[in-house]
Amino acid sequence: MSLSLLATNELLSGDENQRGHRRNNSIGRIEKIERGSNYSFFFQMRHFIFILLILSQKNLLSQELIFDNGIYIEKPIFTDTSQHRYTLDNKIFAINKSFTYDYYFLDSFSVKRKFYKEGEGIRPKSPTGLAEYKSTSSDVIDKVRLIVTDDLNIFLRSDSSYSQTVVKYQYLNSSGVSIGSEETGVIENSMNLWLHPPRGNNFRILEINPFPFLSLQDTTSQWSWSMNVWESWSDSRWKDWIGTVELKYAYKRLGDESIDTKFGKLNCKVSEGIGSSKIGTTYLKSYFNEKYGFVRLEYTNINGTKLIIWLVAVDEKI
Repeated sequence: MSLSLLATNELLSGDENQRGHRRNNSIGRIEKIERGSNYSFFFQMRHFIFILLILSQKNLLSQELIFDNGIYIEKPIFTDTSQHRYTLDNKIFAINKSFTYDYYFLDSFSVKRKFYKEGEGIRPKSPTGLAEYKSTSSDVIDKVRLIVTDDLNIFLRSDSSYSQTVVKYQYLNSSGVSIGSEETGVIENSMNLWLHPPRGNNFRILEINPFPFLSLQDTTSQWSWSMNVWESWSDSRWKDWIGTVELKYAYKRLGDESIDTKFGKLNCKVSEGIGSSKIGTTYLKSYFNEKYGFVRLEYTNINGTKLIIWLVAVDEKI
């Protein structure tokens, strides 16, 4: 073979090699593009699935509501036996959260008072159950603590349709020791917040006052509900009655107001409630904050006395 032909063959081989390299490089680029496309598609799908999971979880947490006697309540779920099925979507009264309230009672002479501990077999030192406002006696209720225990079984034993968040009120003396407690419920959802007040000891006077209740729909200016109260709640210290009394509660929105609290200045939704019945009229002015709930409650009782309650501490876990 001549040198010129050999050189030509080498040139051809070089061209073929270069073309081969170009083909391999092209294939490599195509494979990289395909791998990149696959990775991008996988990433987008994973992101999409993540969003779907969040949305589905959100739907699982949201409760179906029914309108009952003026109040939106969680629809009972008889097929779900999980412990916190009516509480998982709560924003304020979340599981294991606690709220501590201070208070004073303004008697018929406009003198500030606290309440003695009362109960079966316990005779308070005062026939009215009223103590000096600054008393540090171990049997005087200094503050009230609300704990979100959500122990549904307490009420499900007697009412399988119970769908409120279960809370415990503890009555604390000046040393912070619980000297009594009671369990009750709160209703919290996207439509309204409704709360049983403390009703042990002299706080039982609040049974015939408007309960703390707020429509969370700003376009709603008025709302109402009603209930019957048995004579077992009557008390000669404020009002006696026989049989049952129907109480009708009407509320109206008063606007927003910034007030001083233990947490600094808070913007509050202010509302007024009026309780009407054949035995008389009661009043409540409430201050609601979106983070802390009801931060101040101003009651005017059936006999003209007043009870003022305000929030002083919040603990996320107990």
